[in-house]
Amino acid sequence: MYRKLWERELRAFAENRPVKQWARTERVMSAYSHQHQNQDA
Repeated sequence: MYRKLWERELRAFAENRPVKQWARTERVMSAYSHQHQNQDA
């Protein structure tokens, strides 16, 4: 899934088309910070 998203974004960038404006929701930020806290322990 991430590979297809990455390819789509790079293709748009290379063709000088607008790329998606990604937003980090509170839920995503919470999950991300929780994941990294567990790795530090």
